[in-house]
Amino acid sequence: MIKTLRYALLVPAGVAALAMPSAASAAKYTASATDPTGDGPVPGRDISEVKLSYVTSGKLIVVVTTAGPIDAAAGDALVTVTLGSSCKKVIGLGGGVFSDTVAGFSKVKGKKILKPKKAKAEIKDGNVYTLSVKNSAFKGWKPKCVGVALADPATADSDNPTIFDLTKDIKIK
Repeated sequence: MIKTLRYALLVPAGVAALAMPSAASAAKYTASATDPTGDGPVPGRDISEVKLSYVTSGKLIVVVTTAGPIDAAAGDALVTVTLGSSCKKVIGLGGGVFSDTVAGFSKVKGKKILKPKKAKAEIKDGNVYTLSVKNSAFKGWKPKCVGVALADPATADSDNPTIFDLTKDIKIK
């Protein structure tokens, strides 16, 4: 399980980029999992379900459902997404915050954090947050595992970020 937001965003240099496919056609990967309710501080910051869709052409969609309504104005949260070639080798992708309709999304490659790209983010039905991005920098991955965390944006860059909730490692099919 991803223990801290710092680990989710910054990956050691020894972690290699995920393997690139040899075929020209795009493969699709999906994952979904439920998360126990009641482990977040309030229902709007408590993950209840995560769904992921990733196409090797570089399109990624992550849908996070919370246990209750998301109050973006009063209760913001940073949504962090990580992918890995295994659950122990993750590459941080960054993410968005609940209050943003356009989110920053960056890939960590070795020690270098690539320039963030714009992503679309929206809240539907009060408790469903969708983050989607299409980026050529994400092309060709063969992910096996995903993790999602919600954290306090004000503490995201600190040594001890405040994590509201995080998922177990979710296997990708």
